[in-house]
Amino acid sequence: MRTFFRIWRKTSDGRAQLRALLVVGLLIGVVGAQEAARREVVRVAFDSVVRPVAYLDEQGRPTGFAADYVGAIAREAGFQVEYVTGAKERLWSEFADGRVDLVASLVFTEERTKTMDFALHYLVLEGAMFGRRDGGRLRTLDDLAGRRVAVTRGAVTHDYLRAHPEWKVEIVPVDSTEAALRLVNEGGCDAAINVALVAEKLVRERGFERVVREDVALPGLLYKYHMAVKKGDAALLRRVNEAQWVLHERGEFARLHEKWIGPLKVRDLDLRELRPYLWPLAVVLV
Repeated sequence: MRTFFRIWRKTSDGRAQLRALLVVGLLIGVVGAQEAARREVVRVAFDSVVRPVAYLDEQGRPTGFAADYVGAIAREAGFQVEYVTGAKERLWSEFADGRVDLVASLVFTEERTKTMDFALHYLVLEGAMFGRRDGGRLRTLDDLAGRRVAVTRGAVTHDYLRAHPEWKVEIVPVDSTEAALRLVNEGGCDAAINVALVAEKLVRERGFERVVREDVALPGLLYKYHMAVKKGDAALLRRVNEAQWVLHERGEFARLHEKWIGPLKVRDLDLRELRPYLWPLAVVLV
């Protein structure tokens, strides 16, 4: 900046002053770019969990609520993100070897706390069971005995069912929530367990007319999504948690939640939307 003021003082011509301003602008841009390049790079494991929480788009790029949220966290905490994608086995291997610093989206389990520390949770979704309208309604856990139940392979729901052998279900692992619901709709399985809001939206959009949400209560099945760091990485964990608080305080979290999770919900009818029709209806009734 001292160089700029020396140039400015020595220059009386307006065009020369403008050129000096342009030079300074370029210098500031170069310095900013160098500063960005010096930012710490954090390698983030991105598992394609479920739309719209975390998934890969057609070009294989991380997309969804978790991708936007991690991006906002990185900007606030001052680091760059290098995503690592691929099969779950590869992601866990790289995380265990220390080649991955942060997991973008992970459901909390006690078992996982042995090898990682969880940041504050940023999303809680309810799990539910979906069966067939014509397959005999499922009311209690006792009704599951001998039933074929589809779950997403390697997901928390898969572990959840394996932890309850007393229910005597036949577990059918599939590749996605949609695949599980399709199996139920086509009669290949008796039921599926999924994130409730996600499954209900898929049932509506895909026209799975034979699929219905069952009344079975699934004890303890909540999908609490967190970011996670390697066990003992207190410095990165603190930065992530602090950034989360800031995003919540200034409303950015709420904006992202409405963008990605809001559309999953069936919107209640707003009575204000009925006002144009109320007066004609009143006239007819009179």
